[in-house]
Amino acid sequence: SLGEGSVLGFFLFRIFAAMCGILGKASLEGSLFMNEKMFRNFKMGLDVLNRLQHESPEHVFHCFLSERTKSQGLDFDPEKMESRALARLACMSRAFDQNVGSEVSSAFHSLEATEREQLMVFLDANGIRVKPSFLLYNAPNLLDSSRKNQQIGLQRAMHMLLKIYKKAAQEYSDTSSAVVTVMVDEMAVFAAKCCDPDLFAATNFDITRSAGAKGNSLGVLVLKS
Repeated sequence: SLGEGSVLGFFLFRIFAAMCGILGKASLEGSLFMNEKMFRNFKMGLDVLNRLQHESPEHVFHCFLSERTKSQGLDFDPEKMESRALARLACMSRAFDQNVGSEVSSAFHSLEATEREQLMVFLDANGIRVKPSFLLYNAPNLLDSSRKNQQIGLQRAMHMLLKIYKKAAQEYSDTSSAVVTVMVDEMAVFAAKCCDPDLFAATNFDITRSAGAKGNSLGVLVLKS
């Protein structure tokens, strides 16, 4: 309906405005974050999300992954969990071309089979069929920074991502929320500056719940000193 479309449009505009302000602390002269590359990606998501008015959330999400994998050089089959998980991992790693897509695929397939299976389950959870789904807020910064840090790399970042998912699942084993958000900012910052791969792999952390009712669906990763 027209009313539902207006609500969705306002919601999407709110997301766009929030994303434009991500690097607001660095400069108020326009948006440093919403450059041409980021806008093309956002516009792709915007076009796909408009289909929510007449298609299921799962189908719309798969359409988005299908569009993204075209530029990543990855084959996408919505019927296969591994394909869905790899596509999502590539998106989280900010893969916009075939070179980075290939890096993500190689790092993913270099994991032990058990690790791949476990990571796939977490990445494929959507809060609809599988609950809870964990949204690791700023995980793209973690993966992207690790990829650019020659001492860390994507494989170690994926190991860490799995550790975070497992810790979050343990902490929120009793939650009634369909989606749990965990802020992983501290790990993302550490991944960018860490010069010791063994230290990174051995880094310990806690997942601390937010105070009050929000604690049922919102937590923060805190590095242990």
